[in-house]
Amino acid sequence: MNRRKGLSYLILVPFLSSLASCSGDYKLDVIFDGNIADSIISSPKSGYYNAGDELLIRANILYDAQIYVFLNNELETTTSWTNDFNEWKIEMPSKDSTLVLTMNRFYATDVTTISKIIPSYIEKDEITKIRTRDGYNGVRPGSLDIVKYTNSQDEIDRFYSFFDEKVQKCDNDLVPAGGNYRVISFIGSDYENNYRISNKIIVSADFTSYANFKILSESFYSDYDISSPTLSCYMFGNLPPVSSTSTYYKYNEETEDYVETSKTFCELGEIEFINAEKIETPPLGYLETRLLEDIFIYSDKIFSFENNFYGVVGDIDFTALTI
Repeated sequence: MNRRKGLSYLILVPFLSSLASCSGDYKLDVIFDGNIADSIISSPKSGYYNAGDELLIRANILYDAQIYVFLNNELETTTSWTNDFNEWKIEMPSKDSTLVLTMNRFYATDVTTISKIIPSYIEKDEITKIRTRDGYNGVRPGSLDIVKYTNSQDEIDRFYSFFDEKVQKCDNDLVPAGGNYRVISFIGSDYENNYRISNKIIVSADFTSYANFKILSESFYSDYDISSPTLSCYMFGNLPPVSSTSTYYKYNEETEDYVETSKTFCELGEIEFINAEKIETPPLGYLETRLLEDIFIYSDKIFSFENNFYGVVGDIDFTALTI
């Protein structure tokens, strides 16, 4: 869909020319927010309706954008869809109302819930475990994040109320750069959903919309902390993707030196590990990274970093380097 950049459109469908009925009890104003008229197949006209009257909207399915419908600043969900269009069937409320059709999912700035800005794509009965990951913004790459897991059904039930937490849209320019973050992961058998909260701010974005929302609960971090983890471990924090690719140097027993190999490792940001006992034998090799101190590899599961020894506990380890 073609749109003019740098311009904002607000089209109020003229009341006199689009009067739906003179006999209804409640007035409905229909607003097209933005240059979207060509994308709307059908919609109610501004006018008077009775409570319970059906308001039918059909909009073309777009490849680079999406149409959203707000009734009295509440986001309405799609009733049905085909390969060609989305459809909404809404009942007229028993009060004067405003219906907005827009490409901006965050058109309404009222308090809403996380489920309205970032829907859950995993059902509660599909969740097998919960993971939390806590770290700090603005600290050096390689600082250790604290990771916790639980498979307790009571914990899963409690964490699923995360989607009911109230949030309020906030100014994107006022988000602090430092502070802490928590990533909450809902994990199923085949996939997982990850939600990053930084200083109680959660970001929601799509092709045409971007906004920061502040979680209003004062006790959010304590409410969504795993009290009795089935596993506690670490992960490397604040690793940009480019810094995760590292070169492997293998120890040569004959020369008692390390020789560069063609092997690389690009999953440092995904390694999960716990404290381990010190190993006195020489390492098999080491990883030279762009932003971290060298990581010395002792086996597929054991490594040292900044003079501390760790054991890998997750599915990703150093087997590809040690074989």
